Amino acid sequence: MIGHIILLTVLLLCSCSAEIEQRKSINSAEILMHDQPDSALYILKSISNKTIRSKSERARHALLYSQALDKNWIDTTNDSLISVAVKYYSKHNDTHRLFLSYYYHGRILHNAKNHTKALLAYTKAENLAFHITDKHALGLLYAQLGLLYSEFYDHQKSLSAYKYAYKYYTESKSEAHQYYTLLNISQILLATGEYKQAEEILHKLLNWADKNNNNYIYQNAINLLIFTYENLGDISSINNICIKSLSSNNKQSISDCITYAYQNAYTHDLVKANEYINRAWKQSLSLQDTLNIHFHTYHIYKQLHNYKAALESHEKVMILQDSIVRYNLQQPLISAQRDFYQANAELAASKLQNHRYITFIILTLLLFAFCISAVYIRYKIAIKNMHITRYMDMASELASELNGKDIQINNLFKRQFALLDKLSKTYYETHSTSYDKEAIYKEVKREISLFSNNKYILSELETIVNGHKDNILTILRKEVPMSDSDYRLLCLYLAGFSAKAISVFTNDSTSNIYTRKSRLKQEIIRINPTNCEKIISHL
Repeated sequence: MIGHIILLTVLLLCSCSAEIEQRKSINSAEILMHDQPDSALYILKSISNKTIRSKSERARHALLYSQALDKNWIDTTNDSLISVAVKYYSKHNDTHRLFLSYYYHGRILHNAKNHTKALLAYTKAENLAFHITDKHALGLLYAQLGLLYSEFYDHQKSLSAYKYAYKYYTESKSEAHQYYTLLNISQILLATGEYKQAEEILHKLLNWADKNNNNYIYQNAINLLIFTYENLGDISSINNICIKSLSSNNKQSISDCITYAYQNAYTHDLVKANEYINRAWKQSLSLQDTLNIHFHTYHIYKQLHNYKAALESHEKVMILQDSIVRYNLQQPLISAQRDFYQANAELAASKLQNHRYITFIILTLLLFAFCISAVYIRYKIAIKNMHITRYMDMASELASELNGKDIQINNLFKRQFALLDKLSKTYYETHSTSYDKEAIYKEVKREISLFSNNKYILSELETIVNGHKDNILTILRKEVPMSDSDYRLLCLYLAGFSAKAISVFTNDSTSNIYTRKSRLKQEIIRINPTNCEKIISHL
């Protein structure tokens, strides 16, 4: 039994070790993909996709393997591997890899001549373009769209796609790709009769190809310039281009042979022209090569006044174009649409299932959050009740303390201040109306004079006001410079005396008292002493 456990543990550790090694190898391939695609392909070939246990790593391997094949110019027509990546990334939040999966799926379908499904795959990739920061990858997508549209002879869409490709290649500083795209743009411009625009681009291509020793772009630009000048009727420019294209290469491409055939056609050397045309035919490998040679031999024989041979080439061009158009029209569009909608239905079903899972998770989280909230609320209520109890105790203590102060203040006012206030009001209202009250008037005046000049009483009044109103007079005396009379005015006012009583104590008019009070209030606001807002509220 113990032996079985040990064996199982060893096998598990070996399995984990193998998975780690696979992941490291896939990481290495991904790093090498851009600069060393051949090395990346070698690494990926050593890993069987079926042996990868992790779904995410299996999808990444499928995508990288398809990418490596494409970057090494190995055209495959089997989309079973890239479909693994498409299926996985369409259900997971990895926009960049989903974009690449759609793109390479389109490339494989394009290789298989399944143009309609390829266009659908490219369109899905294009729908993600706004979320992609890899400008080179966007350039690749639009270059393939341009090629696909040109094969359907939709020149306007092809030109628009190639222009996008050129823009993204420029932003990603992919120089070679820029000029290959310019070559494609010039071909579309010639097909739509924009000869002057094409001529400008082709001269730009010649200069770049000459500096960078790119014979493919150079020879194709030569051939297209010859075609351009032929349509513009500029024979001298054709001769100059042919002379410029002379080379000593023993191994000549189809483009080289066609260029030399043109050169000899414009010098009316039929034998040499035919010799180069035959060399071109010997290198023809595809339908596109056949169409290309027939197209140029038509113009070459027409220049040599061999109209019979020119007509034969022209007829063959038309036949080949008709077959290509017919083939494109026969693409299974309905089948592709059916597959597309079926895939969308499967995706919708998958989304519905995911939605159910998400709904269940959300409801569970909401229930959990509700429970947590209930516990938290109960805790907060308990804490609040504790605070309320504590505040009630403090309020009770404060009430007791204030009650003692109120008794002190009330006794003082009952004994002196309330009486003085009443007499002062009486005095203010009656002091000049009757001689009969002169004795009372004199007595009241005497009492008021004693109160106004008794420093002990004023000091006691100040102590009581400070104790009852948060030490307000001490703050004013310390932080707000004012005269003794102003200070006494505020002390009387804060003690609760009316303006009429203060008028009697200070021998000043009530209007002046109100004015002085307003002025002192503004001065306090300006100086902004400690607890300024509270002081102003008392005033």
